[in-house]
Order: sequence, then structure tokens, then C-alpha cells
Amino acid sequence: MNQPFKKFIKMVLFYTGLLALYRLAFCRKSAVILAYHSVRPQKFSAEDNFNVMPQTFEKQMRYLASHYQVLPLADVVALIKTGRRIPRRTCVITFDDGRRDNLEVALPILKEFNLAATFFVITSHADAPDDNYFGWEEIQMSARHSIGIGSHTHTHKRLTKCPTEDVRAELSISRARIIAKVGDSFVPFAYPFGDLDQRVCAEVRRSGYDCAVSTRAAFVHHGSDLFALPRIQIDQSSAETLPLFATQLVHPPRQS
Repeated sequence: MNQPFKKFIKMVLFYTGLLALYRLAFCRKSAVILAYHSVRPQKFSAEDNFNVMPQTFEKQMRYLASHYQVLPLADVVALIKTGRRIPRRTCVITFDDGRRDNLEVALPILKEFNLAATFFVITSHADAPDDNYFGWEEIQMSARHSIGIGSHTHTHKRLTKCPTEDVRAELSISRARIIAKVGDSFVPFAYPFGDLDQRVCAEVRRSGYDCAVSTRAAFVHHGSDLFALPRIQIDQSSAETLPLFATQLVHPPRQS
């Protein structure tokens, strides 16, 4: 099925209300976690394909505010741990890397719609902020505005390629820095590049993190592994219109 026809089908499902019926029938007792990177008028860098334009992001947040129950990641993890029912149309918003546009562009939009989110920060960048990444002062300010702070390691290494001692250092340094600077008792983790294996997952669990998110596209439910929670990655090309965005929320894209 070619891409234009797929987009046409998604528009039909969205505007006829069939998508809402599908969501009602097949998306109960589950949540969807969204993964964003940058929100800016142009790409963060030539290599970065995970950008969303500010006007697109604003429309997406408006849609979530009116059609979904956006919960903090900590709340969804608590529901899974205790076996309590996950409310219908539950969504979690996350951002990877701690890029400055998350603070300057995305956060005001999140505040406008009173939406919680989690920023996964690279703590070495937070220690030495620059034009691209924000620092601890801004992180502390974000935490006062319904933003949870999680770890994206200390230096953003591909952990499956690292010796175990390096994995442990990346995890422990980052978690300790977040606790010292933010004082949060709930510290989640996001795997750099979405790269994980059994050894790395075991080290994340051992390091004291409360959960970890991956980049595998699927729903979160009571059977989900708390240290490999799936997320749907959102970018401009795959979610530039509301029909495309809404369809991803109820039918996660297949992974190659």
C-alpha cells in the first residue's frame, strides 16, 4: 500500500469517527507513551529526523488535551505496579536529550494546556549547558511545572556496545546527579538510541531506576516490562496532520 493511499485511509478513519470507535473497542486498559525530541521551526541538526514544528506540536497538544487523559509517567508506572485499572485514553508525553527548545518552545505549549511530561536529560550536558542543551537551573524550573526529570545516561553512549563497568558508571552518575539536583524520588530512564539488551536492562534495574522506556512502538498495559516500556516516536513527517497523529495513537506503526 503506497503512502498517499495510507494517508487517505487515515483521513477517512479520522473524519468519519471510525478511528474513535476503533480506539474504544481495541485500546482499553492500555496507555500510549509518546517520544519527542525537538520542537523547532527546523531540524536540530542535519542528522536529526525527530523534529516537530511548533505549530504542529501545538495542534497535537490541543488534541491530546481534549481527547486523552495525559498522566505523568510516574502515575502510569504506579498503576501498573499496583494492578489498578489504566483509564481509557491514557497518554504520557516524553522528550529525549534535554534540548533547549524543549524548554523554550515545548514547555510553554504544555503549560498552556496544563499537560504533564517527562524530560530525559543527558546529565553531562546539564553540567555544561550551551546553546543546544539546557542546564540544571532550567531543569529545576521545569520540575516546578509538572515536568518529571529522567535520565538519558551521563554522556549518551550506546550502552549495548559498552563494557559493564562503563554501563554502570553511565547509569549511576546520571541518577545521582538528578537526585542531587532535583531531589525527585521517582527517576525513570530512557535508553540512548533506543538500544537495549538483557544485560543493559538488568543493569538499569540494578541501578535503582523506577522504570525505563524504549523506542519499540506498542501500547503499555499491565503485562508490560517496566524496564522496556514501549513508546511511539513522533516526528513531523509521520504526524504532520491530526489524522496521521491520531492514528498513531491507536495503531502504532510497525517496526522494521
